[in-house]
Amino acid sequence: TDTPSQFNDPTIRELSPQPMVKASTQKPQAIDQPITTTSHSDFRIVNKKTSELQEAKQEQHGSDKEDSSLSAEIASLRAKLDKQRQSYAKRPRLRRLTSVATKASVDAEYMNKWINKVVFVGNRNFPKEALQNKIFGSLRLATTLKQNGTIKSVEILQSSGFSILDNAALQIVHMASPFPAFPPEIRKDTDQLEIIRTWNFEISGLSTQ
Repeated sequence: TDTPSQFNDPTIRELSPQPMVKASTQKPQAIDQPITTTSHSDFRIVNKKTSELQEAKQEQHGSDKEDSSLSAEIASLRAKLDKQRQSYAKRPRLRRLTSVATKASVDAEYMNKWINKVVFVGNRNFPKEALQNKIFGSLRLATTLKQNGTIKSVEILQSSGFSILDNAALQIVHMASPFPAFPPEIRKDTDQLEIIRTWNFEISGLSTQ
């Protein structure tokens, strides 16, 4: 400089000035350190919960289906049972008369009337071919009557072994009908009356027991 220094020291010394450190304008660099995130874990947890919820819904749906199927089956069984009950209630009230079972006086009286008419008609229409060929035998016959005494059905329960006698028995029953109507004592609890008798075709004529 053009200004003399204000010191008297003749010795020249070397100075090593400290360099000035300028303030850094750069932003501190981020530390390169691995960052742990829980996003993947959360996603898996959500998926797991969702899966469990779906499974629970499927199980509930399956249970609902089973309950629905069971309810439908129960309803079907109930409907069948009701139908059977209705059918049973509508069945005709059948009363069966046999030589062994008939004890009530009203039953015995009606049975005797039926027997008398059948035997009378049977002896008047005894099969001539059976007499000529000496064909005799016994058969068991079931005759079902309606309340008015008309025939509902006739069935051979046990054959005589001879068609001529079996056919004769069937014809005799139809020829003897109609039979007397049911008396009030029988009618009140009977819609159909089944009479089961053994028919004997003998040389002396027709008889039942």
